[in-house]
Amino acid sequence: MKDQNELLKQQLIEAISCQNLQEIQKILTLAQLEDETIILKEALVQVEYANFVWFLQEYVGKESYQQAVKDVSTSMTQKLVQGGFKPGVDFNLHPDGRMLASKEANEYLENYQVNSDPTLEINLTGT
Repeated sequence: MKDQNELLKQQLIEAISCQNLQEIQKILTLAQLEDETIILKEALVQVEYANFVWFLQEYVGKESYQQAVKDVSTSMTQKLVQGGFKPGVDFNLHPDGRMLASKEANEYLENYQVNSDPTLEINLTGT
């Protein structure tokens, strides 16, 4: 079973990288229901950012994706401001939804995430 899941994960990474929605759906139907989420999570952390965004927009819908980005950006901004960080100095929001953060702000969010908020599972790029 584990070998099959590893094979499906590698196929899924390739299908996402090629932005082949039909192949992605085919692969996901082959996975056991309980394994589908695990395979998806493991595959998504290994694809390029542009393909990650494409997949989420296609899989959950563009409007849902944009709302999720907005909600997470708002939450992260609030956490940083509450932590004493200054917008435009310690962190900036990129128009595509990515956050550029200083090393200190990035570490603060990572520690906050680990200690209290599992919904902030987002990769940050230091400025």
